[in-house]
Amino acid sequence: MLFKIIFIFGGVVFMANARCNLTAQPLELIDCLSHMSTMILGFAKNDIQRVCRSTSLIAKCAESQLAECIGNKIGEAAFQEIVSLAENCCPERNNPNCPIRDTVIEEQRCFAADSLVTLANGNQKSIANLRSGDSLLAYDDKTKKVLSTNLITMLDFQPQRFALFKQVTTHTGRQLSLTSAHLIPTDKHGYVMAKNIHTGMNVYVMNDDGILITETVSNVSDVVKQGYVAPLTVEGTLIVNNVATSCYATIDSHYIAHTVLAPMRWWYSLFGKSNESTDVKTIGALRIGLYGDKHENENYVLKELKFYRSFFKNESILARNLPVTLSLTNVINETLSIDGGESIFGGIFIPTSTTDYNSLFFTEDQFVRSTLTLTTLNIVTSETPYYVKNLQEPIAKSSEIVFQNLLFTTVCLELFGLIFLLFKLLLKPMHYYIQSKSSTYLETNINNKQHNTCSTYQDKISGNNDADINETAYF
Repeated sequence: MLFKIIFIFGGVVFMANARCNLTAQPLELIDCLSHMSTMILGFAKNDIQRVCRSTSLIAKCAESQLAECIGNKIGEAAFQEIVSLAENCCPERNNPNCPIRDTVIEEQRCFAADSLVTLANGNQKSIANLRSGDSLLAYDDKTKKVLSTNLITMLDFQPQRFALFKQVTTHTGRQLSLTSAHLIPTDKHGYVMAKNIHTGMNVYVMNDDGILITETVSNVSDVVKQGYVAPLTVEGTLIVNNVATSCYATIDSHYIAHTVLAPMRWWYSLFGKSNESTDVKTIGALRIGLYGDKHENENYVLKELKFYRSFFKNESILARNLPVTLSLTNVINETLSIDGGESIFGGIFIPTSTTDYNSLFFTEDQFVRSTLTLTTLNIVTSETPYYVKNLQEPIAKSSEIVFQNLLFTTVCLELFGLIFLLFKLLLKPMHYYIQSKSSTYLETNINNKQHNTCSTYQDKISGNNDADINETAYF
């Protein structure tokens, strides 16, 4: 099958370079090449309907554009192969004579979907989130240097399917997961399929300075992962997980595969995008709001509802079908009256979303490949079978306040009476006792002082009389 594809495009290239009297309208020739590009894309993506449509258009184009020239016969043989392909594969691809039946195509896979690529600005991006036109870092197998290239399209994109990969690990710990038939450039053996890579080989890796160096493979193992993608760049190479690799697989020659897909690069160079890419205007986020008026009367108040919820996811866009579920929970507040009257009720609805984010978003590639043409937003609102009740009671009712006031007054009166009794029975008698003792003590002190004064005076008089007697005797 691969040989036939190469033969077909070899015929086209030969016609383009031979001295053929092709159409005088160059745009018509470009249109023929676009059908070639579409057919190759159909081969890569296992899209039999695209292949069948392209074969029919190519056959018509060949009749009107080929003239008698050196390359005419070769070109006719190439287009005869296209006719044979259409007869054996359209509309039933699983015909035993069809070279693109499921058993042949299902092995044509590429990189693991969890791989990272390096953009031209130095940032890294998930390989599953790449978009046509993204500027990536690639490997130049002539200069062995890093260069910038653009992504043309995804030859295959299956983020949910599982596949068996070869995981190549270098001595510094760099890892690259790719299918066994995928090509990797080496320093001595050129491009080698992953299944033929073994320990001791040197592969090209990009260091932290953005320079390609060689590192030795330390281990090659088989791993099963979910998701695989096959990006195609203008250069035919790219840097994945900082390891240089080819965009091609299955064909054991990077250069032949690069030549086979030349029409896609021509188309991209002429129109700036692949035949599959379309200028799709996507929606990246969704905001939902709910509003409800306020209702109020004597005994209840329903508060105004203002609810807004945004749905967004980095590097993702909204899916075609958007199921959004909102549940409204009623929160009721009951305030009891202080005088025992009717309660006052207040309420508000609290919306909550139970929507699964993963069902709302996917990558732009998934969006482009979707068969739906409309974005459908389905909002389901419902009220929960339960409610939340909050009870607010006053600290004390009127009767309790009156009772507490009377109790406080009674306690105050009792305390006053107790103080009065203590004064009458204890403090006043004690005062009288102390006063009487003090009076007795004062009277005793006064009498003692008077007695002492009289005795002293009598002693002085007695002394004077004795002196007079002595003086008389002397004379």
